[in-house]
Amino acid sequence: MIEVKYNICDEVVYLNTATMKLEKVIVRGVRIVPTGISKADDGKDVLDGYVILYETQNGPVLAESEAFSSEEEAREAWRGLVDKL
Repeated sequence: MIEVKYNICDEVVYLNTATMKLEKVIVRGVRIVPTGISKADDGKDVLDGYVILYETQNGPVLAESEAFSSEEEAREAWRGLVDKL
């Protein structure tokens, strides 16, 4: 079973890389896109991987890794990523 982190009408925070500012948006849709499907020995399709996308109101489509529940959570995640560079 696939579980999503955010639901429709949830507010999420993301880093707008054009303005370099954290912004808040509302989730208006959730899309699960397969990144790999293979065939099992019995010939049935098997999901190998997927990405969860959040469509936002008047904003970008965000991958689950780009969406955060608070500005603090976003700052911490981005600091951790930059520290690894």
